[in-house]
Amino acid sequence: MKRTLTTLLILLTCSVAHANPYQYEGGIAYGQVDYDVLGAFEDKSVIGHLNYYFAPVDPGFYPYKEAAFANRASRVHAGYRQVRGEFTRKKVASLGGEAFVGGFYAYANVDFNKWDRNRYVLDKFHPEFGKDDYSKNNTADGQLAVGYMPVDNWLLSASFDFVKDQQTLSHDARKDQKTYAINSKYLLPLENNRALNAEASVGYMQHDKNTMLYRIGADFYMTQKFGAGIWLRMPDRSGYHNEKGLRASYFVIPELELYADYVDNFGYEDHIKYLIMGVNARY
Repeated sequence: MKRTLTTLLILLTCSVAHANPYQYEGGIAYGQVDYDVLGAFEDKSVIGHLNYYFAPVDPGFYPYKEAAFANRASRVHAGYRQVRGEFTRKKVASLGGEAFVGGFYAYANVDFNKWDRNRYVLDKFHPEFGKDDYSKNNTADGQLAVGYMPVDNWLLSASFDFVKDQQTLSHDARKDQKTYAINSKYLLPLENNRALNAEASVGYMQHDKNTMLYRIGADFYMTQKFGAGIWLRMPDRSGYHNEKGLRASYFVIPELELYADYVDNFGYEDHIKYLIMGVNARY
């Protein structure tokens, strides 16, 4: 009995001490948007995703969360999200990929939206638009980025985001939203398997009110398993509010991650909050 327990303890210790390379990563999550405007409303979503990496990703001594970035791991991904709630009802299918070729970098993603019913505040507060104004619309959104890594763990990129028929701040119209940005991400390894991730970007958003966007963020990984971070996105136009986010990630074992993200002033509106909690598995 003692020999069996000793063997089991050794196996568990070895599994914790070393993370095996992986090529598949997938997970599910629950998201909730809370609207505190003329009453309290919620949109709830169920999210699933799958990544396939073209070569095995070895975490080494990097934080498990940043292993793919540190390895410059190219991948393809697919996702699905279903949203149901007071303001929004839709289904979203996503396809995309990320490539590292030498020091060069590229990213692309397309979201295909099927709007079953997008009420927003129209049904309750703007009935003049009609109940069918935001229903039965299929749209597509996209994200593109290209970049270069001058040294290991430092990525500089330029990106373009497009959102079709994005709701205006006044909630009385739809307009395409375009965002152009210059971005930087740097992962700094520290002693004892700790690390610091720093991100920054400067962008310009075209919507009903055009504005510059400034974003800063940082994550501190206390161990390979656990990290927490904060970020801030600041528009410089009146009517928009600063988005503020908190995020945390914990790997129960190297192959299983629990995570949570929280955003205040979601969509630059002071009455909207967003929370997502999920689990990811690697193989």
